[in-house]
Amino acid sequence: MTRPRESFSSAIQGIEREYAKLGHSVGWRFLCVSKSVLERDPRVVFLTLNPGGKSIPVDHPSESCEAGCAYLVEQWGTAKPGAHKLQRQVQKLFAAIQRQLAPGVRSGASIEDSLVGYFVPFRSARFADLHRPKESLAFAHDLWASLLKPLSPRLLLAIDPMTFRSMNGFCIAKGGRLMSTETLSTGWGNTTSDVNEYQFVSHSCMVLRLPHLSTFQLFSCLECAQYVNAILARACRHL
Repeated sequence: MTRPRESFSSAIQGIEREYAKLGHSVGWRFLCVSKSVLERDPRVVFLTLNPGGKSIPVDHPSESCEAGCAYLVEQWGTAKPGAHKLQRQVQKLFAAIQRQLAPGVRSGASIEDSLVGYFVPFRSARFADLHRPKESLAFAHDLWASLLKPLSPRLLLAIDPMTFRSMNGFCIAKGGRLMSTETLSTGWGNTTSDVNEYQFVSHSCMVLRLPHLSTFQLFSCLECAQYVNAILARACRHL
C-alpha cells in the first residue's frame, strides 16, 4: 500500500503536470492543513470546490499549510487573519461537529486534525471562469480518489454539489453500500442539505453536503441552529 508521504508527493507531481498540460495560469492550491494529517488517517474530510481569486497570494502556500490551517491563520481579502466570513463559518462548523461528540473523541475531529483542501486545485476568480472545467473536474476526481483510497474517513463534507457527487463516487468505488439518503431542511428558507450513509466492511461513513457557507451563513443564524444541530447529529453518528 502506498504510504501517505508518497501519496502526497505523487499528488503534487500530478497537479503540476496537469496544471501545465491544461494551460492554467493563475496558480493552484491543494491542502489547507499540514500534509502530516494524511499520516493520521483523518476521520473528517472537508473539501471546497476550488481556490478563488485572480492572482496567487505570495503568502498562501500551494502544496500544504505547515504554519497552521488556512481557515484559522491566513488573511483572506481585506479581513483580518481567520476573520473572513467563510473562514468564520468553517470554524463554527468544526466547533459544532465537536459539540456532537464525546470529549475523548473531539480532538480527532478538530479542523487541524481533519483533511481539509480544495477538490479542484486550480484557481479561478469564480468556478464559472475555470479554464478547461471538464478536464479539470475529471482530474480532480481521480486525484482525490487516489489520495483517499488508503484512508477510512467517517465523515466527508462538501459545500457544493459537484464535490458532493464525487465524494459519493469515492465511497461507491471503494465498495461502500449506500444505506440511506436524506434531504434535510437547514432552516434558511427552502435551502436544504443532503446526508448519505455508506456501509463498508470495517466501518460506516457519512457524506454531507451543506449549502455554500459564504452565501448561507448557517452558523451565524439563530433561526437555523436547531436545524443545523439535527443535520450534524445525523452526519456525525459514526465519528
